[in-house]
Amino acid sequence: ATLVRARMCELLAERGRRPAPDAYFMTGLLSTLGVLLDQELAQVIGNLPLSETVRKAILELEGDLGEALRCAQAHEEARWDDMRFGSLNETQIREVYLSSVAWANEVNAQVAF
Repeated sequence: ATLVRARMCELLAERGRRPAPDAYFMTGLLSTLGVLLDQELAQVIGNLPLSETVRKAILELEGDLGEALRCAQAHEEARWDDMRFGSLNETQIREVYLSSVAWANEVNAQVAF
């Protein structure tokens, strides 16, 4: 789920023609640290040397990074009415999700022993 979220944020940025899609990937990736470490996300994020833009995107879903993260989370939780990013339509967002799942499956297959 972490890789899917990260890749979805990145692909949303690419499809939405936003700069620095790698920042979107990192935002999606880091947004799951609280669950992975079984700690409060704000505490984990507070200890990392992140820009205020990334911090606010993760903790408050602010800005373009936060919009992508909110969209990915809405898709994960089947909150279809909240699933939006820029001018992308629902079909485009679903295509991004499916591409993200396929990519994550490939990555997992490559690292499996």
